[in-house]
Amino acid sequence: MEGLPLIVMALTAAAAISAMAFVGELIRRLPPDPAARTEKLPATWRVLWPLLIVAGGLLRPIISARWRFDLHKKLSGAGFDRTMAPQHIVAAQALAIVATGLAYSALWLTGLRFPVWIFCVVALTGTLWPLIWLRGVASRRRENLLRSLPFLIDLLAMAVESGLPLTAALPQAVERLPAGPLRDECRRLMRDVKAGMPRDEALRLLAVRLDMPAITQFTLAVTAAQRDGGTVVQTLRAQAEQQRSDRFQRAEHRAAQAPVRVLFPLIVFIFPGTLAIVLYPVVSRMLTEVTRWQ
Repeated sequence: MEGLPLIVMALTAAAAISAMAFVGELIRRLPPDPAARTEKLPATWRVLWPLLIVAGGLLRPIISARWRFDLHKKLSGAGFDRTMAPQHIVAAQALAIVATGLAYSALWLTGLRFPVWIFCVVALTGTLWPLIWLRGVASRRRENLLRSLPFLIDLLAMAVESGLPLTAALPQAVERLPAGPLRDECRRLMRDVKAGMPRDEALRLLAVRLDMPAITQFTLAVTAAQRDGGTVVQTLRAQAEQQRSDRFQRAEHRAAQAPVRVLFPLIVFIFPGTLAIVLYPVVSRMLTEVTRWQ
C-alpha cells in the first residue's frame, strides 16, 4: 500500500505526457490554417488561438455548409474573413461550454452549490458571446465605412477630373484615405485587380463581401458608367451627394429615436428616485398624523 501513491503519480505523469504528445501530433497533422494573421484580433482571442486551432480542426467535419456560410458572412461583415475561419467561432463556443462546465465542477467539489440554471445561463452567455462580439464589430465597421465612403468618392472624382483613368485614380485616392476598414477593403480590391481579376468582377466581389446597399450602389453605378460609356466624373459626383444625403437622413433618424431610447432608463432609474425625494416628506407627515390620531 505504501507504493500506491507512487504508482498513481507515475500513471498521472504518463497520462499527461501522452495527452501532450497527442495534442502535439494533432497540431502537426492539421492542414495549414489559412487564417494565420491574428494581429487584428483582441488579446483574448490571441491567447486562446492555439486551442481554437486544435478545437476547430476537430469540429470542422461537423459544421454544415449552411452553418459555415452564415458564419463566413458574419466574419466578412466584421472584416475577419481572412484572419479567422468559421470553425474558430464554433471552437470558441465549444470552449466556453467546456470552461463553464469545468468551473461549475470545481466549485461543486469545493463545497459551493449553485443551481443548475445558473450553469445553463452562464454557458448560454458564453456560447452567444462570439456571435455578439462579431455583431458589434460589424456594426462599428459599417458605420466607419459609410462615414468614409463619400470622401473616397470625392477623391476618385478629383483624380478622374485631373485626367487619370479610374484604374490609376483608385490607388491615388486610397493612399489619401485615413486608416480604416474602407482603405483596407480598397487595397484588397487593388490586390485582386493586380492578380489578374477583371475590375468589374473585383468590384462585384467587394459589394458581395461587404453586403451594404451603399457599396453595392456605388459599384453598380461605376460599372454601368464604364460599360455604357457614360461620364464617370458625373456618376461619382452624384454618388457622393447621394451618400451624404443618406448619411444626413440616418443621423436625423437616430436623433428622432433618441427620446424613445431615453424613455426606459428615465422610467426605471430617474423617476423612482425623483418621486421618492418628492413624496417622502408628504408620506412621512401623513404617517405622523395618523400615528398621533391613533
